[in-house]
Amino acid sequence: MQNLVANVVVKYYDIVRQQGYIKTIEQSIVVTQKQKELIEVRKSVGLANNADLYQAQLDLNASLQEMQSQALTLMQAKTDLMNLLTQKPDSTFTIQDTIVVDGSLSIDSVKAAIQRNPELLSAKEQIRINSFIVKEVGAQRYPSVSVTSGYNYARSQSSAGNFLLNQNFGPFIGFNVAVPVFNGGLLKRQQQVATIDRKNAETTRTILMNNLLTNAIKAWQAYQNNLQRIQVEQENNKIADSLLQLTLIRYQYSMATIVEVKEAQRSFVEAGYRLVNLTYAAKLAEVELKRMAGMLPL
Repeated sequence: MQNLVANVVVKYYDIVRQQGYIKTIEQSIVVTQKQKELIEVRKSVGLANNADLYQAQLDLNASLQEMQSQALTLMQAKTDLMNLLTQKPDSTFTIQDTIVVDGSLSIDSVKAAIQRNPELLSAKEQIRINSFIVKEVGAQRYPSVSVTSGYNYARSQSSAGNFLLNQNFGPFIGFNVAVPVFNGGLLKRQQQVATIDRKNAETTRTILMNNLLTNAIKAWQAYQNNLQRIQVEQENNKIADSLLQLTLIRYQYSMATIVEVKEAQRSFVEAGYRLVNLTYAAKLAEVELKRMAGMLPL
């Protein structure tokens, strides 16, 4: 159940991430359209030529093509989510959400919760079962006493002048003593095999515990690193937006070139993508930590 919930949450926020890409592309298209309008105005007064206008139109067409490709990716992500939820794959729905990362996790609470991990508990139970098998096989090497008891009832009847009725009933009890003398070392080999199985189960649990702790620490490191980078990237995103708006104003007054506008636009788009990707990566690390610790809501 924890794995299923984790898959659904990851796919859900993947859709939110794809929508974040679309939002960034939409903002880029608005800038490209405004840039094209400025070129048209400048061309009308003889300050620009057809080459600049054609290039602006090509940039706008490329952004529109990118938007269509991103829309396809978004639709396919929604189809995957519907498949996980066993709903109609072609269902139409809209998600209005943002990626919010839970910053309250601590590695100590995760490590403590890992002790209750279902896989780890199953491995611990297997050790217990194998220990019982070792004792059971070892007990077969010692004398044993068995007791049987019950109640008998029998009734018979004849005819034609012969014996007509014979009836027996009453309780009975019996004892059986078995003393193993020699069986070719079979029980000894069985006990050795059972002991090896128990040790293998203990080793399996140790390896599983190490793997869970290793994955938890790696997820925690990614979680912490992404949280720190998000703060920096949010500031970069604001700066890139301000730079783009300033460059457009400077271009409007012939104080910047078209190359500077395109460079500022590229920086803005890349900053938007990085912010969305970092937030999504931090959410993935959070979900993985909660999945291993069994902390996802069911």
